[in-house]
Amino acid sequence: MQKEETARFIVTKIDELQSALFFPETPDHLIPTCIINKVQTDEKDQVWFVISCTPGKIDPNIISFPCKMDFFRKGAGFHLKINGVASIVSEPGKTGCPLPLSVLEQSAENKNLLIIKVKIQQAYYFEIPALEPARKINNGFLSVVSNAFYRLSNQFVSKDFPEYSAV
Repeated sequence: MQKEETARFIVTKIDELQSALFFPETPDHLIPTCIINKVQTDEKDQVWFVISCTPGKIDPNIISFPCKMDFFRKGAGFHLKINGVASIVSEPGKTGCPLPLSVLEQSAENKNLLIIKVKIQQAYYFEIPALEPARKINNGFLSVVSNAFYRLSNQFVSKDFPEYSAV
């Protein structure tokens, strides 16, 4: 039961973030690293998305390959790192693809678009602590230092060069 709850938690966080860096680990880097903006997850805890790629560069024998994904969003307070196995989906209708029909039609018409499915093998969840208190301390420190330099510079100008003294 705990494994299912963890998987649901990770899938919920993926759905919340919706954007990731996709790092395919293919031989000769045939599929480029890219930014994914819209992902879908299914009941098998797989991540589905579409990437743009030059079709002539992809070896038709490569069906699946290891990959990494870094999910993030500014201000979200957390991010995810996922390791998994990516698969190129050639027939999305037969595989239960959760992507919207409009996306499937676009990928069928445009040979530069690939549908990718990632089976999650490992997931790492990181919470990002709020930075607000650190900013206040940092701003206060900078204010004290800049005021001290300002006072020192005024004293230096006033004593050594009276005709240029500060008003």
